[in-house]
Amino acid sequence: MATSILLPPRTPKTISSHSYSFDEVASYVLEDRLSPIIKDYFNRGLSINNLYALKRLFSEYVKEYKMLVEKFKPVFIPPKLMVGVGASSRYLDEPLYPLETGSWIDVDDQYLYITYWFKFPYDVWPGDGAEYEPWSIVLGKSELNVVEYQARSHWRIVHIDPRLVLMIGNRPIVYFTDHAHTPVPIVDLEALSKYLNVDLGELLDNVEAYIDEVVGFVNEGKPFAIEKLSKIKPQLYDELEDYVSMKRYARCILEGVRKFYFSDEVFVVEVDYSVKVHVGPSRRNPPPHNPLLETWISKPVHVKR
Repeated sequence: MATSILLPPRTPKTISSHSYSFDEVASYVLEDRLSPIIKDYFNRGLSINNLYALKRLFSEYVKEYKMLVEKFKPVFIPPKLMVGVGASSRYLDEPLYPLETGSWIDVDDQYLYITYWFKFPYDVWPGDGAEYEPWSIVLGKSELNVVEYQARSHWRIVHIDPRLVLMIGNRPIVYFTDHAHTPVPIVDLEALSKYLNVDLGELLDNVEAYIDEVVGFVNEGKPFAIEKLSKIKPQLYDELEDYVSMKRYARCILEGVRKFYFSDEVFVVEVDYSVKVHVGPSRRNPPPHNPLLETWISKPVHVKR
C-alpha cells in the first residue's frame, strides 16, 4: 500500500484572505451571489446605495458563520492540470487549483447545510469555460453534528455516509477527479472493512468489487446513495442516465482510493486555503457550465444509524 505525502499547504494567490471591500460586497449583491439564508433579506431590505450599512451587515453574517465554515471545510486533493483538447490532450504532473472557493449556508426545520463551491477554470477541456463543483455538509441544526455529506454526479445528488469517509479532525478528505473534477470522498478502508464485515486484506485485494457493493441508489440502503432524476423529472431524464451516473460515481470513488492508497506518485493535499463565506456562483450571470440548473442539496437519507 502506497504512502501519500502531505506537502506544505499552499494558498493560491487568486484565493486571498482579506476583509471585504465596498465594491466586493456590492458586486456580490448585484450578481446575486449570496447564500440562500441571506440573499432575500439583502435583495429586499437593503439599498445598494447604502454601502456602509450593506458592508457592515454582510460582515456580521460572515463573522457569525465563518467558524463553522472553517471547522468543516474539506481537506482536498486537487485534480491534475490538463493541456490540449480532445485526442491531443494530456495531463501534467501539476495540480489544477481552484480559482476560488466560496460557501453557501441554508437551513430548514431540522438541518443546516454548508455548501463549498470550488470554482475551476474549465470543466472537461481547457477553454470550455469556468465551472463550480459543490461539496455539501449536512449538520443537525440543534447539535451541529455531521449527518451526511453530499456531492453530485451528472446533476444527481449523492448522499454520503460520514462513517466511511477518511477524516483529518473534523474535516473530510475529498478528491477531485482529473476528468471533470467530480468531488468524491476518500474512503476510510478500515471503516469500510468493518462495515462490510470483511478482512482488510481481502478488501484491499478486491477493492473495486467492494466499492461497487456500497454504491447504489437512494432507498437501496447503500452508504453512497445517488438520487434518481428520472423519478424527480421524468420528462428530462431517464433511468439509463441515472444508472450511468451511479456507475460513474463508483468509478470516481475508486479513482480516489487508488490514488490515495495505492499510487506511488506524489500528490498535493490542500489543507490551508481561504473560503469566501456566504459567496457562491452568480445567479444573475452564471458561468457557462451553470451549476444551479439542478439543486445541490437535499434532505439527508443517512439519518438513522
